[in-house]
Amino acid sequence: RRWSATNAFLRPALHRRNLTVLTGASVTRVRFRGRRAEGFEFVKDGEQRFAEAKRESILALGSIGSPQVLQLSGVGPEDLLRQHRIPVVHAAPGVGGNLHDHLQIRLQLRMLHFRRCLNNHRHRRQIHHQVQHYNYCSRRSLLHRHLYL
Repeated sequence: RRWSATNAFLRPALHRRNLTVLTGASVTRVRFRGRRAEGFEFVKDGEQRFAEAKRESILALGSIGSPQVLQLSGVGPEDLLRQHRIPVVHAAPGVGGNLHDHLQIRLQLRMLHFRRCLNNHRHRRQIHHQVQHYNYCSRRSLLHRHLYL
């Protein structure tokens, strides 16, 4: 079984009196007083709510969600925020920039003719040739075509 962030960090802390876990809630922005985060505005059950933070706020919405919420809250590239009429809390040009997708395609195949399977080749030259052939065919078919997902 895969060990998740929930098992590693959240479950051991669930007993704390200063922790409340809400599911089905969507953070809309970080509320600031000056440049200090006061807490999070969020929507739950169609109702706008606010969670105040007395000490610290942790925004962990992933590589896309965190920059989005920060920018909607006024933290990000100044020109972009002004363009969308978002008051600038803190000009931080790196927020939301330099993001890269890591698209992956995973293939699982079932062999119909086991005698032609790569694992059955006993000689290194044959294996080397098969790997080169696979790499050549893969590059030619995948990298030279536009993939629309």
